[in-house]
Amino acid sequence: MEWTNGFMVPEEFTAVAREVYRDDPHWIPEPPMAVERAFSPRNRYFEKNIAWMSCEAGKARLAGFYNPSLTINDQNVAFFGYWETLDDVAANRRLFGEFESWARSKGAGAVYGPINFSTFGSYRVRLNRFEDGYFPGEPYNPPYYERLMGELGYSIAYRYYTRMGNLDTVYPPLDRFMVPVMEKAEEVGIRFVPLTPAFWNDNIEEIFGYVDPVFSSNFAYTPISYEEFMSSMGLYFSRIFCPHASVLALDPDGKIAGFFVNFPDYSEVCRQGADNPVPVHELNYEKHFPLIKNPLILGKTGGVHPQWRKFGLFTVMSYLGIKWSLPYYRRVAAATAREDNHSMKVMRMVFSGPEDIEHQYGLFAKGL
Repeated sequence: MEWTNGFMVPEEFTAVAREVYRDDPHWIPEPPMAVERAFSPRNRYFEKNIAWMSCEAGKARLAGFYNPSLTINDQNVAFFGYWETLDDVAANRRLFGEFESWARSKGAGAVYGPINFSTFGSYRVRLNRFEDGYFPGEPYNPPYYERLMGELGYSIAYRYYTRMGNLDTVYPPLDRFMVPVMEKAEEVGIRFVPLTPAFWNDNIEEIFGYVDPVFSSNFAYTPISYEEFMSSMGLYFSRIFCPHASVLALDPDGKIAGFFVNFPDYSEVCRQGADNPVPVHELNYEKHFPLIKNPLILGKTGGVHPQWRKFGLFTVMSYLGIKWSLPYYRRVAAATAREDNHSMKVMRMVFSGPEDIEHQYGLFAKGL
């Protein structure tokens, strides 16, 4: 059905995820209230865009999203998201058939997914190493999802990668060649300091002003409102990132030139198989980081203002995030970079040891 004002998410929709991951100790439970809030009139997405939702009770679920102002390769597109399913191709043929008919009726010439509302939210399918589990916010699903995509006529449009390794092997080679790069940036007046929750909260409006310049070149970028930004990157965001390993670059005038926000991998304390799982929305660095026995630092969210990109600030901040992590973490990961991202070259060089591992993801597409 198409979303209308006053729409209520059916209970069987959220129940599908619980059924799919019922016996999976790695699963980080999805809060039903978060899904209901996303599909409520409070979500400003619905001021200009529309959504669709359907479910095969106990088997599969699917949502669809259409932004009439978004085009990819000069073509109107729709997204599918919130996809969770048992290994049942017949149920998915029914759901995707309905979704694709709806998308076609809105004028879409192609569909991409999984993408929950926009690429500012959760998206992509996990393709390998399911036995490793996943960190909060990382794509994760049963292994058969990729096969189902193929059986439904979808193919991979883009691939993404996370690479991870031990800090004691990753850091030494970085230290040898990064110091001159950092000195070059410092010569033009760039200062690198820890990014603290206090700075984030005190300068949140300035940081929001950097969202468009920093991220507008990303695939299928959709501008967000200040309210949407605050919902996902406000107080809760500052409460969970690492205050020791997050990096802030300031220009000669003291303005933000770039930032790199790093997070602990909280999966150890919030996955379904933990002794006392902590709900994701209750996570707090000060309270829950000490409970993590094998700490991994995630290089996940960052960017540089276009004015300063030629000075290698992103690379320097990545290096400093790793260096400043040494007293607190054992392992490090560079998270979810697209295959054609310039940072992939650095990732392949840094994470090249025999014990380093790679998680792979796919974003799927289909023409209508």
